Parts: sequence; C-alpha cells; structure tokens
Amino acid sequence: MIPVSALLYIGIARAEDIDRVVAYVDNNAITYSELRAEFNKNKGLRITEADTLNSMVNRMLLLKEARAMRLEASGYEELLKEYIEIKIRSVILIKEETVENFYSQNKNNFQNKSLSEVRDDIEMYLFEAETNRLLNQHISNLRKIYDVRIQFIE
Repeated sequence: MIPVSALLYIGIARAEDIDRVVAYVDNNAITYSELRAEFNKNKGLRITEADTLNSMVNRMLLLKEARAMRLEASGYEELLKEYIEIKIRSVILIKEETVENFYSQNKNNFQNKSLSEVRDDIEMYLFEAETNRLLNQHISNLRKIYDVRIQFIE
C-alpha cells in the first residue's frame, strides 16, 4: 500500500509538470497546459508542439506591439489583423514589372493563359509572399527587442 503522503507528492509533481512555464515573453508566461490546449486545437495541421509554442510567442509579441500602438479590436485575432494591416501590409507595393517578371519566369505553370488573365492571381500571390517575408522579419526583430525565453524540451 502506498502512503497517502506519497500519493500527494506524486499528484503535486504531475500538476507542476503540466503547468510548468515553457516560455516567457517579458513578464508574461506560457504554461505547458496552455501549450497543450493550443496544440490540441491545431492537431490536424501536422505541426509540432515546438512550432505551436513559437507561434504562441510570436502572437504575444505582435499583441504587445498592437497594444503599444493603442489599437483596439473586438478580439485578439481582429487586433492582430489590424496590426499586420497597419504595420506590414500598408507598406507593400507590388510593381507591374515584378508581376511581369514572375509571369515570364513561371509561364509553364499558367496553362497557356495570358498575363491579363492571371495578373490578379499573381499580384495576390506576390503580395501574400511579401507579407509573410516582412512579417517574419518583423517578428525576428521583435524577438531581439523583447526578453523571450523558451524553456520547452520535447
């Protein structure tokens, strides 16, 4: 028979394991239980816990910046969208020359469609690609500015 004190110790150890801090962004902590909850929401996406944690850290950084700009929205997702629209997307300009170059370099992928038929699709693709590039660059810069510590081991 296991003594009650040993069972209490095992229960406490498991609770600490579940709620241990896996990352900090400045003074804000992300616990393992928060990470697991987010990971379970995205299980069908085939991403790892480490990818999920990095995504959570990035979101915290962007939300911090959005609040510093005093942006307001009805929810976190809307706040992030507004911040990205103002800070990243508003500075992107896709030049006609860039669209034409992309078309000529990838002509085989357009199934004999003319540039005028696919211009909008190309422009949207290039715009999203540039948004992702600038967003990744911006997040990388934010990670240097803020105190980000990841203590997660898979």
